[in-house]
Amino acid sequence: MKHLYLFNEGSRAAIYGIGTYIRQMIALFSGRQDIKLNVVVLNSDKDEFEVEEKDGYRSFCFPRVSLPSDKLEIYIRNSWYVLYSYIEEVGEEDRLLFHFNYGQELPLLKLAKQYFPECTTLFTIHYQMWCFELDGNTTLFRKIMQDRREGKTQERFKNIADSIGKELAVYSEADSIVCLSRYTYNCCLKSMAWMRRKYRWPITACLTSVLLMRKKRPGGSNGICVLKNPASWSCLWGGLMT
Repeated sequence: MKHLYLFNEGSRAAIYGIGTYIRQMIALFSGRQDIKLNVVVLNSDKDEFEVEEKDGYRSFCFPRVSLPSDKLEIYIRNSWYVLYSYIEEVGEEDRLLFHFNYGQELPLLKLAKQYFPECTTLFTIHYQMWCFELDGNTTLFRKIMQDRREGKTQERFKNIADSIGKELAVYSEADSIVCLSRYTYNCCLKSMAWMRRKYRWPITACLTSVLLMRKKRPGGSNGICVLKNPASWSCLWGGLMT
């Protein structure tokens, strides 16, 4: 049995199509007999913490709180401690997976590995902040990346470089990265090849709509598999869960 925890944010679900993506994931996994799906919603519209059994999955809803950005980690960590008490022990033949979708969930990725070292963590890139700041100018993006590595960041690009650093921290923490467009996929390949060498991230799966970068595991292969039919998404996710 695979135990999958899919993370969402109630107050941000409609942004960048993340809500649609979450609904597709629920539709894909809720009917699977070999997967126990759990949907975790932070900043929901519930007045208090709520656990609900739904059709094919279980949901955990944490109420929305108003905190300054520098205090957000407190809310995230406390939510984890509550959720942790509900996470069932898995047997030797079972798998535990945590699937994240928001950059501010970095503390959750770290906590998941801290409490469950053998778990698998995934992060889907729905957007990258530098794209908005630079209007998608990948040439300038790569220049800022290069300057950041060399400690030569121009003052006018400091905020962008900082946001890139935060995103890279998330990517390096996750076991697998899912890209939802070929543009993002190619950008990551060209601009973050140095990270792939450092962390050994070969490409192991590629879809028309969903493309995956994954860290190398002992005995793993570096092949490329193309699945042209979106109905074959389950094949990709099935591979991630083995």
